[in-house]
Amino acid sequence: MSKGPATRQTPFGFQDPREIGAAVLYFASAAARPVTNQVLAVDGGFSIS
Repeated sequence: MSKGPATRQTPFGFQDPREIGAAVLYFASAAARPVTNQVLAVDGGFSIS
């Protein structure tokens, strides 16, 4: 039986605000210039579990 979103755990735990900030900083940097039309899920694996 599949668990609903309210009871499902994230495989890698909850994210620290610094980890989310690092993802935002990456997309705002020159290193992300060739990256287009992408979504980066900083959710501890919740979206794939």
